[in-house]
Amino acid sequence: MNVNDMLKKQDYVLSDFISERSVKARYWKDNIARYAITLGGIVIVSMVCLILCYLFLEVYPLFKPAQVKKELSVSFSDYTSDKILHSGFSESAALGYIIDAQGKVIYYDTKHGRMHAEFQLKEVKKGLRLLTVVDASRHLIAYMNTENVIYFAEVGFIDSFENNQHQLLPNVRYQENVVVLPPGEHHPTSFVVKENNTQLTVVFLDSQNNLYKKQYIKEQSMFSDEILLKEEPVVSLSVPAFSVQKLLIDQDQRWLYALEQQGHIEVYDLQRIGQEKFDIISLSSDGNEERPSVTSADLLHGDFSLLVGDSTGQISQWFPVRKEDGSLDFTRIRSFKLGSSPIISIWHEQKRKGFVALSARGQMGIFNATAESKVWQGKVKDVSDLSFVSLSPRADYLSVLTEKKLQLFSVNNRHAEVSWSSLWKKVWYEGYSKPEYVWQSSSASNDFEPKFSLVPLAFGTIKAAFYAMLFAVPLAICGAVYTAFFMHAGLRNQVKPAIELMAALPTVILGFIAGLWLAPFLEQYLLAVLILFTTTPAVILLVGLGWNRLPLRVKSKIPDGSIPLILIPFLLLFIYFVISYGPSIEGALFGGDFKAWLSSMGIRYDQRNALVVGIIMGFAVIPTIFSIAEDALFSVPKTLMYGSFALGATPWQTLVRVILPTSSPGIFSGVMIGFGRAIGETMIVLMATGNTPVMEFSIFEGLRTLSANIATEMPETEVASTHFRILFLAAFVLFIFTFILNTTAELVRQKLREKYGNL
Repeated sequence: MNVNDMLKKQDYVLSDFISERSVKARYWKDNIARYAITLGGIVIVSMVCLILCYLFLEVYPLFKPAQVKKELSVSFSDYTSDKILHSGFSESAALGYIIDAQGKVIYYDTKHGRMHAEFQLKEVKKGLRLLTVVDASRHLIAYMNTENVIYFAEVGFIDSFENNQHQLLPNVRYQENVVVLPPGEHHPTSFVVKENNTQLTVVFLDSQNNLYKKQYIKEQSMFSDEILLKEEPVVSLSVPAFSVQKLLIDQDQRWLYALEQQGHIEVYDLQRIGQEKFDIISLSSDGNEERPSVTSADLLHGDFSLLVGDSTGQISQWFPVRKEDGSLDFTRIRSFKLGSSPIISIWHEQKRKGFVALSARGQMGIFNATAESKVWQGKVKDVSDLSFVSLSPRADYLSVLTEKKLQLFSVNNRHAEVSWSSLWKKVWYEGYSKPEYVWQSSSASNDFEPKFSLVPLAFGTIKAAFYAMLFAVPLAICGAVYTAFFMHAGLRNQVKPAIELMAALPTVILGFIAGLWLAPFLEQYLLAVLILFTTTPAVILLVGLGWNRLPLRVKSKIPDGSIPLILIPFLLLFIYFVISYGPSIEGALFGGDFKAWLSSMGIRYDQRNALVVGIIMGFAVIPTIFSIAEDALFSVPKTLMYGSFALGATPWQTLVRVILPTSSPGIFSGVMIGFGRAIGETMIVLMATGNTPVMEFSIFEGLRTLSANIATEMPETEVASTHFRILFLAAFVLFIFTFILNTTAELVRQKLREKYGNL
């Protein structure tokens, strides 16, 4: 063997060794990459599932049914032998109290049922004639003794801190002012009192069924902080048609409700004394039906709505609705059913639009008016001598009273305002003339009725995404088609990275530009911008037609890669012309104010509207759609294009029948990803829309999206509150919506790939 043969053999051995080692290295690298990618995919899917589970855990308590548990029964036979007229609880429900017919106030421990303290109301020698609640939140009652004198007492509690320990001490505090009813032939049989910062009103009914109103104007003493009552003359009201069972007055002291036992309620407008009864609420809407009798009533929290219980076990909600002619009409808004026996007691919650009702057969139900739902229903075991039901200030305890016994129940009902109806259906809110979709989570008023409809937010999300895609999709796809199929390679290498670089712009900067520059600009030059939208395509076509008509010797002097740049000066000149002469056109056609003309046509214009969002969010979405669509178009095999040309097809025929169908899965993916980006966008819509949750599809009005609403209200809401969890529900809805959208898009993309993959 010569030297050359030995060297060749050595090379073969070395090459075999290198090949074997490279194969093993490649094998390990492939395995590491495969496992790393698999692990990364599992981690990503797991994180998405964890996010979904976390959202679900935050949302689930909204739909948990209320829980009511009997805690104890308390017998008051050892402490009082008289009928119980009223009961109440402290704010934390640690202590409760009852008031009997002799004016005895008995405080008891709700945990063990033992008597805690006892007081006697002053100036009650022969017992109480009548008692009414003036303000439940302050535990303020008014009671009348046998001399027809009305006294005011706050049967409340004092917080004491001794030795660094919190104690809740019972306390009965009396107001200095008293009301002396005028002497008359007939004694009062029922009375009601309401007060506010300016006046106090007393309405009483005598044994002859005559109604009287006595009003006091509050004035502050010049020498002290004492509030003096300036008495006004007694006013006689219209005589009710039937015997009155109960009197109620709203907190504004305007509406007086006289509940009669013959199936209807007479309503008096106390601001229109001298006129007859304002209206009559009939429990039966059909005059041919037998009218049920009124058995109980109460005013809902805020005193705007009236709750009426009847002999058929139904509770109906009424409130005044303003008609088209400006007059008010008391309207039955909704009804609730609690068994078939008469309703004997209704007690409203002090902080929400909820109430509890008790029937004669011991059926007890907890309801929420806004949610239009029966939250819970159960039965009281001991139904003998049922008297009335009451709720604690936080609605976490309720008591059912008989003449001598009290049954105490704990209540877990934190999110009663939420139901499918309140979230996704029209709700007839207090003060509205008809049912509507409304999102309004807070207000300065304590009597506010939360409005948690997610429909305006979902509508605003879709509206913003629709106008953004309407602006972005044509520009992005047409730009991708031209760049990938018609543009010179040298110019494409500059244009594509420049457009993709637009995706790196922070959305907060885009929102800042939209809110501070674009919105005022559009408001000033609205007509000019609309003219640009409608005429710019025609200008582009005219410039292209003019270019084609130029002599060949002129066109040959322009490099191929620079031909599209010729269009830019013409577009800039046209835009400058339209913006400059837009006010003149507006003056000639619309009297100088296009927005006023829109207003006369019933179209409202908001400065921050969907047009601003469509332009600026479309600008943010264009790079995503353009990049994916352009890659899909450019990736079509050149052999397909050359084959089409070889068969005699024109470039446009090749584009429409070969390139676009083959790249349609990628184009569709780009559009869907852009749509998902628009659905979830937050900062742009937060800064450029005015954040108004309105249900109008007009491009000139604002909107509020789910994501922007979460960003706006989440920092201000109380953790674990109903509002807090509804914001998580909005995030959950957004998550599910984008999941369905992306899943559907992937299925459509797979179908398109199967259909056109064999071309």
